[in-house]
Amino acid sequence: MLADVACEGEIYDESFFAYMEDLDLAWRMQLQGWRCVYRSQLVCRHIGSASQGRRVRVVDKSELFLRHIVKNRYLSLAKNATPGLLIRFLPAFLLGELILWALIALRAPRKLSAIPRALSEVGAAMTSTLGKRRHIMRRRVETDSRILSLTRGV
Repeated sequence: MLADVACEGEIYDESFFAYMEDLDLAWRMQLQGWRCVYRSQLVCRHIGSASQGRRVRVVDKSELFLRHIVKNRYLSLAKNATPGLLIRFLPAFLLGELILWALIALRAPRKLSAIPRALSEVGAAMTSTLGKRRHIMRRRVETDSRILSLTRGV
């Protein structure tokens, strides 16, 4: 599966650097028709953002974390979302962004500088990202309906 969904020789997109690369990989996997199997007897404990040290709220994370989270969400959308999926999720996505930015402004205004830096990095990565998108969309086998069915209950 990893070899099949690799994009331009990368399993994890190196332009992501850190954070959200698992979302990008899972999205490509689903677009290319790979399935996950749920086994209730298996247990995995994920310590969110363990590389950041102690567990803290998003707005209390480092500026580096915030910058990459914002950048990588945008890059993942640019790479993997079809126009139909983008239209479906754009209102909720934009609302989430506004809430995140407002929380940062209220609780950690010094970290607001992460957002323009993230957007600048998105712009710098866009040519490469759109090339990866062409690769992904050429190999896509799943319909928007199937991808949307995976989000029910989320």
